[in-house]
Amino acid sequence: MGWHETGLYFHFDVEAKTIVLSYPDFSNADAIELFIDTHNAKHARSVHRFCHHFFFLPEPCEGILCGEITKMRAEEMRALTTQDQIEYKPKRTKHGYSADIYLPSDALYGFEPDTFFEIGFTYKISRSDGVEQHFALSSRHCAIEQHPYLFASLKLK
Repeated sequence: MGWHETGLYFHFDVEAKTIVLSYPDFSNADAIELFIDTHNAKHARSVHRFCHHFFFLPEPCEGILCGEITKMRAEEMRALTTQDQIEYKPKRTKHGYSADIYLPSDALYGFEPDTFFEIGFTYKISRSDGVEQHFALSSRHCAIEQHPYLFASLKLK
């Protein structure tokens, strides 16, 4: 991962024997999910407007390659980031796929690294063979998409 005032950059190399596509239920298929809280609000006990839940498929499925699927409370609603706002370049490799992801600052509600020096972050890589990879905490033990206070804190300065 890298960052700049203009956005966040990610690169993943995912090992996968076979690649299975499924949308919108990609939990038993191959996908990368990123969870970001641009304000790292550890006091918030539920998803709020500064939270983001992005997904990235290794190849298009029904015309969909990536997007935001954050589920917020009605009073916290904001426009979700669309596939067109994300720069995503997946590539098949000999042992699976690689993914280059750029989330521009205008796709990250509340991304203000000069004011908020930390972001909340975690990820999940789903594989069709059932072997998942998590960072910071496992989705097997809690619903990470619903509990942003459990995300790891990443310092941007």
